[in-house]
Amino acid sequence: MRTIAALVRRWPIAVIGGFALANVVVFAVAINRGNRAGGSTVVPTPNPDAPVVVMGLYGRTTDTFFLAGGRYRATWSAWGETPTDPPCTHSMELAAVDPSVLADNPVELAKSVQVPSTGTTAVLDVDNVNPGDYYLHVTSACAWQFELRPTP
Repeated sequence: MRTIAALVRRWPIAVIGGFALANVVVFAVAINRGNRAGGSTVVPTPNPDAPVVVMGLYGRTTDTFFLAGGRYRATWSAWGETPTDPPCTHSMELAAVDPSVLADNPVELAKSVQVPSTGTTAVLDVDNVNPGDYYLHVTSACAWQFELRPTP
C-alpha cells in the first residue's frame, strides 16, 4: 500500500520530467535537421547593381567588398555628434586590395574636409573601376556614411 501511495504522490514529478525530456528530444531533432552533413548550402549571388553602404563614427578601415567594375557614383556624408560641436575633419579613400587593379590607387573621396556639426554631403563619380576587392580607409573626427552605386 505504501508504494502505491508514494507513486500517486510522485506522478506529477514524473509527468513534468517526461515532458521536459520530450521537449529536449524534439529540439535536438529540429536543430539536427538544419545541420545535415552533405546538404547543400546556398551561397548568395552578388548583385552587381546593389549599392555598397557603410557607416561609422570616427576613423577606421572597412571590411572588403567586391566591385564588379565600371563607373560608380560615390556619395559620402559626415556630421558632428551634436549640433553644437565645432567642425570636424573628415578624409576618406577608396582603395583596392590589389593595388594593380585600380589605376589611381587609392582614390581620394575627401581630404581634410572641415565638416560643420550640422553636416555636409558630397557626390563624386569614380570612373574606370576594374573588378576586384576594395575597402574604405576613413580618417575622421565625425560620424559618417558612404554609399557607392553603379551608374550606367
